[in-house]
This record gives sequence, C-alpha cells and structure tokens, in this order.
Amino acid sequence: MNQGKTGLELSVDAQGVAHLVFDRGEDGLNILDTSVMGRLEGILTELEARKDPPKGLVVRSARPDSFIVGADVEEIAKLASADEAERKSNYGQSLFNRLEALPFPVVAAVCGTCLGGGTELVLACHALIAGDDSKTEIGLPEVRLGLIPGWGGTQRLPRRVALPLAVEMILTGKSQRGRAAERVGLADRCVPPDYVLREALAWITEAASRPYRRPRRRGASGFVSRSARHFPPFRKMFFAMVRKRTIEKVNPEHYPAPFKALQSIEYGLGADLAHGLARESQLLGEAAATEARRNLTRLFFLQRDSKKVLSTLGPEVKPRKISRLGLLGAGVMGGGIAQVAAASGITVRMKDVDLKPLGLGLRHAREVFEKEAVRRRQSSREVDAGMGRIVPTLTYAGFETLPIVVEAVVENLEVKRKVLHDLEEVTRGRSLFASNTSSLRIDAIAEGCRNPENVLGMHFFNPVDRMPLVEIIRGSATSDEAVATVVELSRRLKKTPVVVKDGPGFLVNRILMATMNEALFLLKEGSPIETVDRAMRRFGMPMGPFELLDQVGIDVAQKVSVILGEAFGDRIRPPRILEAAYAQQRLGKKNGRGFYKWNGERRGRPDPTVYSLVNDRGGRVAPEGEAVDRMVLPMINEAALCLLEGIARTPADVDLAMVMGTGFPPFRGGLLRYADTLTLVEVVQRMDRLASLCDPRFRPVPLLRDLARTGRTFLPA
Repeated sequence: MNQGKTGLELSVDAQGVAHLVFDRGEDGLNILDTSVMGRLEGILTELEARKDPPKGLVVRSARPDSFIVGADVEEIAKLASADEAERKSNYGQSLFNRLEALPFPVVAAVCGTCLGGGTELVLACHALIAGDDSKTEIGLPEVRLGLIPGWGGTQRLPRRVALPLAVEMILTGKSQRGRAAERVGLADRCVPPDYVLREALAWITEAASRPYRRPRRRGASGFVSRSARHFPPFRKMFFAMVRKRTIEKVNPEHYPAPFKALQSIEYGLGADLAHGLARESQLLGEAAATEARRNLTRLFFLQRDSKKVLSTLGPEVKPRKISRLGLLGAGVMGGGIAQVAAASGITVRMKDVDLKPLGLGLRHAREVFEKEAVRRRQSSREVDAGMGRIVPTLTYAGFETLPIVVEAVVENLEVKRKVLHDLEEVTRGRSLFASNTSSLRIDAIAEGCRNPENVLGMHFFNPVDRMPLVEIIRGSATSDEAVATVVELSRRLKKTPVVVKDGPGFLVNRILMATMNEALFLLKEGSPIETVDRAMRRFGMPMGPFELLDQVGIDVAQKVSVILGEAFGDRIRPPRILEAAYAQQRLGKKNGRGFYKWNGERRGRPDPTVYSLVNDRGGRVAPEGEAVDRMVLPMINEAALCLLEGIARTPADVDLAMVMGTGFPPFRGGLLRYADTLTLVEVVQRMDRLASLCDPRFRPVPLLRDLARTGRTFLPA
C-alpha cells in the first residue's frame, strides 16, 4: 500500500475490526506531519459518527520494521514562537484524547521503531501489543531535540509505568526494547513480531466478549508511584532529589528541556489529565522557543544528512554486504568494537597474538552487554547470543574470505604495516583493511602494500559503546567502494559516520589538540588543573581537558602531540609537560596516575605532584573568560585550516564531528555554529588580542580574516 500524501488509511475486515494503518510507502518512514494528523482527525470524526461501530480498532504500521518514528522534525524546525508550538501541542493532544475516548477497544500493534509522537499515540490506545525483538523500541526522545513530549507523553507515561522509569525515559530519551517493554509495564503483551497483529486481534475479541469499559489508568504500581501521586510532601521530596541529580549532569541554563519536562510530570501527578495536558502544552511552547532547541534540532539534521554521503560517490558505487568481519587487536578497544558489531548481528573473528588481551577484550564486551541487560534494554538470552557472535582466535584461520577487517592494534606505524602485510598474504587482497588509528596517516600505513585501494581509516572513539562518532579517513588511493562499505557498516553499528581526508591527526584529534595544548600552557603559566577544567565544564564540555587527557590516556595523547607537532610546528606543539608526565609513566585512568588520582573508574582530586613537572611555572591564574577563549578560539582557527585543506568536506561535517566525537556542547550547535554566533568579526578581534598579549600562535588564519572582513559566516543562518 502506498498512500503517499496522507500515509494513513482506515479499513474494516470481515470480522468487523477496523484497521488504522500508517503507510508512507516509498516516501519513507512513518511520521506524524500536518497531513497525517489532518487525515487522523478526519478518520476519528468518521469513527465517532458511525451508527454501527466496529468491534474494535487496531492501530498499526504497514512496515514490519518501523511503526512511527515521531513528529516531522522539519515542521518542528519551522516553529516561529512559543504560541505556535503550544497550539500544535493542543491540537495533537485533542486528537489523541479523541482516540482514547472511542467507545470500543483500541489496541496498538507495534513492531519496529516507535518514538516520540508515535509513543504518545500508543499511550492513548487502550492496549499495546509489541514485538519481543530488539528491533522494537518504544521511547520519547524529544529532550534530545531540546523539547519535551507535547502530545501527552509527560502525562500518560507516568500513569503507565513506574514513576522513576517514566522520569528516566523522558529525561534521557532512552527507549525500552523488545520484551523489556512488557517487563516494565509499557506493553501489555510482547510476542514474536509475526504474531503481533494476531495477538492484537485476539485482545479485541477478548475485550468485545463482555460489556466494554475503557481501561482507566490510575498510575503505575509501586511505592514511589503511589506515594508521589497521593502524598504531596513525598512528591515534592522525590522531584527535588531528581532535579538535584539532573543538575549534576546538565546545566538548566544550557539545557532547559529536562527541567521543563520535570515540571510537567510533577504537575500532572497532582492534577487530572486535562489540566496536566494544558500545563504540558505551555511548557512545550517555552522549550520550543529556546536557542538550545534550535541548535539541537540543527544537529539532528546534521546527523540525518551524514547518511547522504553515499550519494556523493555516485549511483554505481555499491557497498559490500557485511555479515562477518575480522578484528585484529583485542583489549578494551578491540572488545568495544567487537561488542557493537556483535550487538548489530555481525559475527566477529577477534584475533590477537596472546590469550591475555583476548580475554580482556571478551571480558569488556560482556561487561557492556551486561550493562544493557541491567538497564533492561536486553535479555540474558540476547547477551549470550551477542557474545556467541564474537569468536576469539590466535590465528588467521577463517580470515580468508572476510569482506572487511578492522585493525585495532597498538598505535605504531611499523606494527600496523606488518599486520596489513600479513592480512594481504592471507586474503590475497580480497578484504578491506580499516585501521582504527587515531593519528597515523592512512597513506603511510598503506605504503608498499599490494592493494592500497582497500585501505582506509575507521576511527572509533573511546568508549566505543557510548561515543557515537566514527571518523572515516580516506587515503589518496582508497576506493569509493571501500568508503561506501565503511559508511554503511558505521550506520549499521548505529554510529554517525563523518568522511574526512587523510592528514596528520585527521579532523577531530587535530582540532581537539589545540585545546589540550592551550590547557597545558595555562597550567605552565600558573592556572591550577581544577580551575582550567572547571572553566571548560562551565562552557558546556562534558569534562575538562586534563580529565579528558587522563581518560584518553596520556601515552596516547603524547604520541598524537608528537605527530601533530612534527607536522604543524609551534602552532600545535605543546609545552613539554605531557612528555614529562609520560616519562614518569603517568598514563591517566588506565594506571590510576595522571593529572588526577584515579580509583578505578572514579576520579579523585588533582595530583599535587603533577606541578613538579613544570620547571618554570608562573604565578598567573588566567581569568575564566580568557581561559575559555584561549582553549576554544584556536579550535576555530584549526577548523578553518581543515576546511581550507579539504580535510573536512563542509563546515557541517566539522560541527557534527566535534559534537559527536568530543562532546562539544550540543546546545551551542557545534564549533563553527558557535563561531558564527559570536560573529567572526568578534572571533578575529579576540584572537588578535590574545596574539598580542600571549603568543603569535593565536593569530587568525587568512580564511577567518576573509570571512570576517566580508561579513560572511561558516554556515547558513
């Protein structure tokens, strides 16, 4: 069925059951845009007016892999005011209220992705039958767009599941997958996907066999849920605690949406549904009018458009189909790569030269899987199935016919060349070779190999299971097929791919090192470690540069700094503090000694003995504003050079890579969006001032000066 324009049809089967079917056909995934909502309004009017009502209504999708992915983000991006957003919220709420008020059984049959407005729609249905597979996910991710659920989500979800879970789902945007949806009470029943429609029809038959009364949601069971609903003092205490914990994670000035969602949930627990919905609409309007919402929506489009990179390669370029891959190098990084591949249904042959790193890789992969199980996002059966797809080995047996091999061995050029040579001997050039190098040139790795067209970079960021970016590095000889294959593989691993040109440090590490270097200069001049880190956290970074150095590993950072220093000279060469720290075997979190003291995963206080590494430390503490400028503006400078040299294809790629790979504050829209917001004239003036006060390394590059002089910006408004 392809309804194209409306994407929604109503029919009645031979048993008298009505079917409301969402189907955009070749137009793509089901969304709740203006035309679909208008069509839904007409269908509801028709159902309400029928003298011979159907036995029941099944709400479903014609697609087996997707239900409804949410509202139309294009329309969200065009919201002009808080009032307009509030009106659209009221409209959607009224439709879902009418759906809920139908005088016969209404059941949602959900297979595949059900997000945002799709979840709010099924919450208005009388029952939810869902697929029990991991492809079925139900969630409310609006907060990731700087919004709150505005079609009843903040009111109906806390009435459906336990309050702590409802709060977590709404504040984080995390979904419930498969059978977990039934365990937490979100779905009434979970069955294999092929049986979902049959079970939905059976539910209607069962409900129609007796006088029908619509289910009344009085709130989920459990001490917290009951107490928060019936005892206002407990409710006040609970939400005060949640707000405190949320503030520890995000700044309400930077990300207002989670706090507006909390207001809506708390208000709804002490009010009837009608008043709760009214408050939800008002708060949605307030969130929609913020700059954070506009920037987060823009980032959504950047992620979506990153999938279009294949179209730049030409229609004749076809990626290889990947059901199996090889992995050279285990340990934590190799185990992380193996886990995300296995979780995506890919069989992984993980090779190392010793049993110890293989054991470490397997242990790390299982830990990640089990964390998902603890969060109820996977079952123990799925954990075992995922681990069963990781095959450890000490030999190349089985690598002969693999379409792609990912290399994650030690960051040493000769070692990487050696494993590439060995692999080519085994595969006779049939496999693609994707190096996880963080800084070594792809052309240098491929030098002297038989098939340089098969060699490229696939740079994962640590920790692999949490960091969404994959930097795909194209060498001078890399084929279009190789790039297309790794882009598709990255998307299958649920990662965001950004394709960049080969060069020292590629894109992300090259730009990020500008911040790391400046932090070291600030330390050398007299600024304390915690002062520098606090300045960048207040700017919006998830952690300060010294904590990040400890997380990445001082050994890794030192190697990258040497490579970039040799390539770019004094502009990127850091003071010798990093080298001195590495010489003392300070590796950061991995051995408990870095700029901070570490106890496993827990960061302690800054290590006071670090200051002894600075022989000529000054006594000047830079003001916070100056410190932030010194760490951020050089990144803008380096990004401009990356654009000029063709390392990055577009300014949008720079912004996406920096947000997804370094945690550059999403609410700011990206590095170059931040530069445009300041105005490039202001950026140049600040850098000139720093160059005169501190060092010539702050001089703006010619591209920045030209853009500022002509009044242009990096990105369209």
